[in-house]
Amino acid sequence: MPDGVPPAVGRSFSALIPGLIVLVPLWAVVHLLGIDLFDVINTVLTKPVLALSADGTSVFIVMLVIILIDSVLWLLGVHAVAILAPMAAIWLLNIANNGEAVTVGQVATQLNTREALQFFIWTGGSGATIALPFLLLRARSVSLRAIAKVGAVPALFNINEPLIFGVPVMMNATLVIPFILAPIVALTTTVLATNLGVVPIPHLVVPWTLPGPIGAFLATGGAWSAAVLSTLNIAL
Repeated sequence: MPDGVPPAVGRSFSALIPGLIVLVPLWAVVHLLGIDLFDVINTVLTKPVLALSADGTSVFIVMLVIILIDSVLWLLGVHAVAILAPMAAIWLLNIANNGEAVTVGQVATQLNTREALQFFIWTGGSGATIALPFLLLRARSVSLRAIAKVGAVPALFNINEPLIFGVPVMMNATLVIPFILAPIVALTTTVLATNLGVVPIPHLVVPWTLPGPIGAFLATGGAWSAAVLSTLNIAL
């Protein structure tokens, strides 16, 4: 920087460079080329899902991709809800179809719903982090124990931003493994349990902030086996 310019000002101008590198190409794509990025994201996410059938193998693959997108984005510090927003329409359609089927005496078949993901797989929030704050209460680090005390109650209601950004889980080479594998394990047990008919598939819309076993119980119309599966996944 030129003589006489304070170092803090120089750092501020340097911080603008990566922002410009990101914003200028995006501005060109949207305003000069006329490409709607939200429509592109919506097409990429929803078209393959709609194209796949609802059999056990396909739904496992679809939900696995959703889980991987969610986990990887959070690990990079990106709020995954914004990117996965196009899936909301599919989740609502599937839960509506499940509710209609149960109403006429049939069995719900569409597992790819927000309720199934939230109460069987994403217990405690993305990455299935429900156990993390309670494990951190035994940490040697005073700061980690403090974060655990702050994050434990929100985690019960599937809010884990205090943990993701406070521990942090984001950009954490150690926690990246369980953050990806834990929901995959939960998905596997959920697909097996529902395919075998041991646990019914959710067919009712309930608040996503309910604790996992309670939400699973209510979303399946009062099936205790659903609460047990959610509890089992938490333990795993």
